[in-house]
Parts: sequence; structure tokens; C-alpha cells
Amino acid sequence: MSGLDLILLIFYGASVGVVIYRAIASLFVDEAKIEWDEEDLQKQLAEKKIAEKIKIKFKLEERYKYDELQDLAISIENKSEEYIYIDWEQSRFIDDGKRSQRIVRGIPGMPFDVLPPQVRSVILPGETNAENLTVESVLKRSNETEPLKREGSLVKLSKFKPDPKKKPPKPPPKDIKFTLRLALGWAEEMKSDRQTDLFVLNCKFTARRLSWKDARPRPKEK
Repeated sequence: MSGLDLILLIFYGASVGVVIYRAIASLFVDEAKIEWDEEDLQKQLAEKKIAEKIKIKFKLEERYKYDELQDLAISIENKSEEYIYIDWEQSRFIDDGKRSQRIVRGIPGMPFDVLPPQVRSVILPGETNAENLTVESVLKRSNETEPLKREGSLVKLSKFKPDPKKKPPKPPPKDIKFTLRLALGWAEEMKSDRQTDLFVLNCKFTARRLSWKDARPRPKEK
């Protein structure tokens, strides 16, 4: 075998390898994993000396298709003997571009307008409040006579995909970070004039692209 034949064989093998790799990768849906920093939140609660009074949890899927994250499922448990108020108008969603957006609670049969101020939620001692939270930019409607629907995404996970139109191609980010900023307050009674000053909890999230090894097809729903 001549040197030229060897070079052509190597080139051919490399080309076949690239084709096979792309074929395998194409079998999987582009997906990302989202995690929230529970340890950091517990640190904030400890600093405010309320770690034994309140418990916050988020329900996240094992993985998300790009740009299908339309809301965050949160539960807030009141473990104290006081009342907890959640001020939705003072709470904010901060996306990966540091853009601050107003939070909107997932109301069954979404209304036609989200401009009116949202009533604060109150959590009685020993009870838990569960909500699906989104932002105004996610809510759309085809015409003025239809209720609002979720048609956008809280964060653009599609940023993980390289943009072939850009020359030279810009490498995708390793992760995407965003924050849910909750404004809460305490009160001894269910009266607004007895409410204490609001305090803020920053719930931090990180999205990471799944490798093709991890991006296995989702199990079929039963």
C-alpha cells in the first residue's frame, strides 16, 4: 500500500466516523437537565434564622426538551406558628440575561389580562402552598377573545445548540443560570397592618446540556 493510499484510507475512515457519530446523535432529542441549588437556599434560611419555620421545594422533570420549560412548580410549607405572606408583585424571575420579569401564578383557565395586581397568598401555620409560576413573556394568545396560553419558555435552552449561521461558530455555553426571587413576609394575624417587613429568598437554578450518552429516549408513558 502506497503512502497516498494510506492517506486516502485514513481520510475515508475519518469521514465515515463523522457520519456515524452524527447518525447516532440524531437519534436523540436535544435535552437539558435543570437543578436548583437547595444548599444555597438552606444557607439563606439559616442566615435569616428561619430554617425551622419554612420549607421550600421545587418539582423538576428529569430532563427538558429545549425551550419547553414554561413554568416552575413550587411548594412552600409553613412550619411556624405565624402566617406567611407571599407578595407576588414584589417577586421576580431573573433569566440568564439578567432580565427581571414579573411572576405570574398559574391560574386555572388563564385570564384575559395579567396587568391587574395579583393578590398576595397567605399560608396558615402547618399548611403548604403549591403554585405553578411563569412570567408574562411566556403567556400568549391568538386574539383578544381567547384566554392566555403558555407558548414560550422561561429560558432559552436552545442556546446549547451551536448556531451554524454565525461565522466563526460561537461555542454554546456550558450551563445556563437563572433565579426565582421570592418576596415573603411574616404576620402574627391575618391582617395586612400587622405584617412584618418583606424579606427576599433567591432560588437559584442551573441548566446543563445532556451529553448524547445521557440523552436516551424517554420511557413511554403508561
